[in-house]
Amino acid sequence: MRWRTGYHSFDVAPSPIEVTAHDVHAYPITDHHRRAACAAIIILAGYDQTVYGAVLPVFVRDPSWHLSKVNAGYGGSAAFLGC
Repeated sequence: MRWRTGYHSFDVAPSPIEVTAHDVHAYPITDHHRRAACAAIIILAGYDQTVYGAVLPVFVRDPSWHLSKVNAGYGGSAAFLGC
């Protein structure tokens, strides 16, 4: 494909990604896709819990937070449930 601007012309490579409606319907969502999505969700939820567990001792020790171990446990449970 040639592209022209004024006095200059040069070759333009076709777009490497051209998605059509046929392409979208040719590759349906399979069980593999569903499993990969679930694994990603579980990993991201686990990351939240890891960060919560890393900062929790600091919050419990700091008296300005007024956070008991029981309340910290409730917070961790609520975070795991997505509340």
